[in-house]
Amino acid sequence: MKNTFYEKCLNFLKHRQYSFIIYSLIAYVLLFTITASYPLIFLYDETLRNAAPFLLIVAREIFYSIVLLLLMINIERKKLIVLVLILTLLCLNLIFLNTPLNMLICGLRFLIPFLILVSPSSNKLSIDLAKRKDTFIVLIWSLLVLHLGLQVFHLFEGRGYYSLIFGTLNARNPGLYFYPAASAFLTGALALLYIKLQPNYSLKKIFPFLLSLTLCSSITGFAASLLLVAMIIKNAQNKVKLFLILYLSFSAYLLHNSRHAMTGDAYLRQTGGTRLELFIRAFQDSTLQPHKFGQYTNAAYSKSLYAVPDSMYTALIGNLGYFWFFIVFCYLIFALKSNLSFKLNRKSDFKVLALFAVFAFGLVSSEAGLATLLFVICSRLQKHETFAGQLNH
Repeated sequence: MKNTFYEKCLNFLKHRQYSFIIYSLIAYVLLFTITASYPLIFLYDETLRNAAPFLLIVAREIFYSIVLLLLMINIERKKLIVLVLILTLLCLNLIFLNTPLNMLICGLRFLIPFLILVSPSSNKLSIDLAKRKDTFIVLIWSLLVLHLGLQVFHLFEGRGYYSLIFGTLNARNPGLYFYPAASAFLTGALALLYIKLQPNYSLKKIFPFLLSLTLCSSITGFAASLLLVAMIIKNAQNKVKLFLILYLSFSAYLLHNSRHAMTGDAYLRQTGGTRLELFIRAFQDSTLQPHKFGQYTNAAYSKSLYAVPDSMYTALIGNLGYFWFFIVFCYLIFALKSNLSFKLNRKSDFKVLALFAVFAFGLVSSEAGLATLLFVICSRLQKHETFAGQLNH
């Protein structure tokens, strides 16, 4: 009996889905760079900054959704069944609460990438993505050159948008993202993906990533620098270890000057204190049911609908309410139990999530678009070699 058209489509998708992930990711990257680069060149001109073509943004979001969907269907079968059940029941609950459609979309766009990230994927996906190592390397360096190039442009031509240091230099330089913490998140994702794909890297190949993190002048980015240096310093030669220590010292000095130029001596208290206050307020305002689903997202804030959550942890409790926060937390434990073991060949998975957790303090990291996708893909590249590289020169 001949296969039906439906069966042929399923068969084709089964054998070509990994290529679709790559092609859709490349399309998304191209659209992202176009829509992100144009407004960021005009940081100081609000009219031009908000002039990104609407159709390009829609197309970008379509490819973003395609990549997420293809990554989602490759989650281990048992975890995928539980995940789909949770999302279905949550949506039914939200419909019962008459949640507006735009808030439902905003909330799911925030929640789904996070749940995919913590869920274990099939080994076939990991192997197939690893086979496309050369494509990813080209993608990483292309993005880093553009991102770092924009950061250098902002450093000299930012016109004090984030205040000035040393007289004429822009204090914070976001590159492909408007927000410095999100900019550091992208650099961290690129660095981690590169380290996973190239275990035997050299300092000269890692330095551009470290430079990009420094130019962000983000406290979250500096914390990520500490974690990245901790990952690579163990097997480095003494002269490289000395360089990395000097780098961290210079980074801390530049960060202090940049943040001091913006908010004075109180920048640490304001940065940490404000996020803590937002979390406490979200916790106090939450109820058993997810009455504010979608409101604690960057997407809602960008439309001036609600206050900025400013942290992944605030967004989780604010959007989900107590009951669904507990359900998602239980799923997190359930997924991580098999996704993370502390065997040598799974330490890299732990470090991906550790870096994600660091960034989650400073931004809603599941809504960072390109950086979020790169982190999810990085979590899928489960290598069976030692994670740390050999820094010899």
